[in-house]
Amino acid sequence: MNLAIQNLASNTFSPLFNVDKLMYPFIQYENGRLEIQGMINHPAIESCFNQVLEAFENDLNNHNVIMIELTLDALNTPTLKMLFDLCKLLADNRNKEFHIQWNVSKNNTALIKTGLDLNELFGLNFQFSYE
Repeated sequence: MNLAIQNLASNTFSPLFNVDKLMYPFIQYENGRLEIQGMINHPAIESCFNQVLEAFENDLNNHNVIMIELTLDALNTPTLKMLFDLCKLLADNRNKEFHIQWNVSKNNTALIKTGLDLNELFGLNFQFSYE
């Protein structure tokens, strides 16, 4: 499946693949679990992520506990906007229990700092894993 096709049953968008040297991430929201992995540097990622974020927001009332796992390879403007939008949504729904796992390479200081900054800015409780 690719980013242009949404599986409405699971809100899954493509696993990583390369188109014109631009990488798509793996983004999935299913049964109270949001997972984002990989490299995000394609210009269309914002519209794709907005669809997932909308499904995530619409489904929040169906789950008391939400699991979020973020495993990103790089940081760029589309990634930062996506993370900011996600964290804002989480902060606006404090009545829910969120478990947020931030997986990052111990050598990627930009992603480590970004995770720490978002965690502090939005008052979230990220669990950090340094690989």
